[in-house]
Amino acid sequence: ELSIKEGEDNLKIYLKESEVSLESVTVTSSRERLEKEASTGYTFSAPAAGVDAKSKPKKRGKDGFGGLFKRGKSSSVADALESKAPGISTTPPPVLSAPAPEPEMAEDVLLMDIGAVDLAIEVEEYGGDEEGSGNPGGANIAAGQLTAGVLNDFAKWDLWQDIQDNELKRWQEAWEVTPWDRYPLQVTTLNGYAIVDAKVRLLNAGNIIWEAKTDNLGRAEAWLNFLEQENGGALTFEVEYEGEKYELNEVFDFHEGMNHLKIPVQCGMPDAVDIAFVVDATGSMGDEINYLKAELYDVIQRSKEGLEGKNLRLGSVFYRDHGDKYLTKQTPFDSKIQKTVDFIKEQGAAGGGDNPEAVEEALDIALKMDWNKNAAARILFLVLDAPPHRSEEIKTRIHAQIKEAAKKGIRIVPVACSGTDRSNEYLMRSMALATNGTYIYLTDDSGIGGSHIKPVTDEIKVEMLNDVLVRTILEFSSTQDCDAQIDVAKLDDVQDTTYVINDPGILDSIPVNPVDSSLVRITEPGFDWKYYPNPTAGLLWIEVKGDLKDLFLFDASGKLLQRILINDRDKFQFDLRNYPSGTYYLSALTGEDRRLTGKVILISDRF
Repeated sequence: ELSIKEGEDNLKIYLKESEVSLESVTVTSSRERLEKEASTGYTFSAPAAGVDAKSKPKKRGKDGFGGLFKRGKSSSVADALESKAPGISTTPPPVLSAPAPEPEMAEDVLLMDIGAVDLAIEVEEYGGDEEGSGNPGGANIAAGQLTAGVLNDFAKWDLWQDIQDNELKRWQEAWEVTPWDRYPLQVTTLNGYAIVDAKVRLLNAGNIIWEAKTDNLGRAEAWLNFLEQENGGALTFEVEYEGEKYELNEVFDFHEGMNHLKIPVQCGMPDAVDIAFVVDATGSMGDEINYLKAELYDVIQRSKEGLEGKNLRLGSVFYRDHGDKYLTKQTPFDSKIQKTVDFIKEQGAAGGGDNPEAVEEALDIALKMDWNKNAAARILFLVLDAPPHRSEEIKTRIHAQIKEAAKKGIRIVPVACSGTDRSNEYLMRSMALATNGTYIYLTDDSGIGGSHIKPVTDEIKVEMLNDVLVRTILEFSSTQDCDAQIDVAKLDDVQDTTYVINDPGILDSIPVNPVDSSLVRITEPGFDWKYYPNPTAGLLWIEVKGDLKDLFLFDASGKLLQRILINDRDKFQFDLRNYPSGTYYLSALTGEDRRLTGKVILISDRF
């Protein structure tokens, strides 16, 4: 039995010589009506005994047989198969009719008697999409069509940890990956500049447990018990920067607060940015791969413009599965952007056949590429719809690859396409967490390709995929110049004293100007708060009114940095001086699960 997912355009059937002789092979269409119907295609089904094979036709978006059966013409299946594999007989002779405009037509029956034959039939995507062709028919596809959402599990940490009670739990056990015990570290100079690309090691009784690098904001994520239970011991951080080592001996997990380390070095920002696009090119990607290529062209151009002044290099790896015409293809990192664009343009989708693919082979190639030794950002976009094979050997390889990516400071950003299942979702979200990345997923809103599952989360915001990718690149790559100052005059939504009120009549949380009489405060059980001065040099006064238990501090990318316990205080000081200058957000959740947020600008007293 071969299951064909909605929107899938490729099917490989290998029949090899065997001592077992099958009486018949049945190819049948799904009995469920498709939610979305595109142009009429062909349908095969075999009726049960005694059932009349008459029903309304079921439609497929494309000819799933790659032009083997031509549109608009009647053809004998036996003749078609004979042309591909001589010696095949059909009993009884089936008839394949072209789609008709009438509201009803007979569904075709395909029954083949198969003897002991050596047969390999490869059915490719309609229009041809084998390597080298790049499917020229898709060359004129416009960017800005695919829709997507982005999950930053760092921003919803408590929700991610509830995974043990939801449908992803079984995949935690299957993949043997547990990103729970999180130890974040912020590294800055003595006067508040972020330290970028420093080596970070989490030690347990002197043994290295996890290795990472600080990102473009000077932050690193380290993990305990990620792949196996660690022996108890005293945890310490070791930071290596410009050949010198520094230690932090009092270490907290995320729930106890952010770890901070200031080291006596001068500010220095690397300008190198390496981006690798690793793409699944198996047949199941055929419904979206040409649209993805169009989006990548657009993303590359826009990112190049947004990263002006950076030393940008691109590279790419396309991969399939064992037994396909090729396993991996690559183009190395190059500052000549057009070289990577041309490589991507030439690739097409074919091969595969089973659900898992050779993801681990592609990651091996990608991680061994010539990544810059000192960089503001190293980003690996992993575009795929199927997980790796789940043998013990491959799981061991995947575990090692996750740790290697984290050690090298390579942020893995999965882009989950149609056909992604919960197994792949769990593994990809875990990879993103382990390497300080995010999880991006395509949605059905574009109407393109097959069905896309919604990730296990509380809220989904749909955007255009190219916008999400460009924003991710810029957020992960942008650094603050060592002599830059924030232009407060341009921040018209920041007030010296910022009020945030719990008002169910306001859909979006906004800073409220107390002199604006058009905003009427709603008196109800709840909470308000205000904070000042804003901008701040680091010490922020917070005043709370009502039933507010805690606040949350986020950075500009939406990453949750710290939980601020109120502890029934109505006025207190919050210290931001351990963070580098930039934009931050204070947030709280209402009883209706609305987030009320106010912006804070931190300007170090170095100015």
